[in-house]
Amino acid sequence: MEGFNMEEFRIETHKILSVTKLSELAALSDTNKEIYKLIISAGTVNLNEDSWVHDRLWAMFPVGSETGDALRNVDNRFVLIPNEPTP
Repeated sequence: MEGFNMEEFRIETHKILSVTKLSELAALSDTNKEIYKLIISAGTVNLNEDSWVHDRLWAMFPVGSETGDALRNVDNRFVLIPNEPTP
């Protein structure tokens, strides 16, 4: 992929924690709470669209949830910004 820099999509997990709404975290199943703890404890995670962490977080926090919307907000830099198509 042209212009692709893997380092750009490694996210420090404290940034994920900072956008996580406590009530949404508390509402997760026990299994998902354990997975969330594992992700946060890593310190840095890969949030490329094909990563396991990306898939789990997006499943735990769907569109419409405050946490899910924050994770998907391009301005928060948790998602890849699509390359502009070349003419």
